[in-house]
Amino acid sequence: MTGHSLGGAAATVSAARLISMGVKPGQIEVITFGAPAVGNDAFNRQFEPVMDLTRVVISGDVVTGILQSFAGGYAQFGREIRWVSPDWANKGPHGVTEYLDLAMKNYYDKRHQAQGDSVALLQRGTPSFLPKAYIAPVKYSLPEKFGKEKWYMQQALLDEYERILPGCQPAVQPTESQLLEQAAASGARWLILPEVTAYQLPNAKAMYYLTLSEKIVDMTTGDVARLAAFSANTNNLTPLEALLHSARSMSDDREAWFLKQQESGNQQ
Repeated sequence: MTGHSLGGAAATVSAARLISMGVKPGQIEVITFGAPAVGNDAFNRQFEPVMDLTRVVISGDVVTGILQSFAGGYAQFGREIRWVSPDWANKGPHGVTEYLDLAMKNYYDKRHQAQGDSVALLQRGTPSFLPKAYIAPVKYSLPEKFGKEKWYMQQALLDEYERILPGCQPAVQPTESQLLEQAAASGARWLILPEVTAYQLPNAKAMYYLTLSEKIVDMTTGDVARLAAFSANTNNLTPLEALLHSARSMSDDREAWFLKQQESGNQQ
């Protein structure tokens, strides 16, 4: 059972109710994000020993302690995981977008650690429709203050390419002159050249537009077969979420284009 803010409080109360009704505590796991406390010391003494509760909290999120401060008698329990918002964040630390952003980054960090520890990871299946594509390294033009955002964006984009093009072969930083040679050597029909750019909106302290653009070269002719670009801003999204929004739009559009090429007999 999970939830954010009031939803997290409802998940905790619902789990307590189920346990009181006789559901075995081992069948229930509760994970909350930015949730306020829901009970007093007596409530906690009853349910802390039997409830598997993990509370994820971003430092500075006042909602997690608001009832303790204003109403009194309330207290938190369970295992706490504390995250820290990046310095460039333009929203408060309680929003669901901030929790989602840090949850994705936590996933990429843990996966990277697992890969370093040689842990076997789940492999994706291969769809029936699989165009042979070679993906060039993503070019980035990002503000310096984004810092490590670039690494997370790279992980997210590679995941997105693998989602729709499993088996694609991301290149390892070749020069421009080497790209066509490497793509040809791989036997790919298409060379995909992605680029991510970001610029700050005028008179907006922390508002950015992130654009994912993509060029697809037909390896049989050397001609550019497709140009596309999708953008999203950071008004209600973090930079990573804005990029993922554009990446999913790009994937849907690219898939439709590939299918059209297949129907017209131009696909291998």
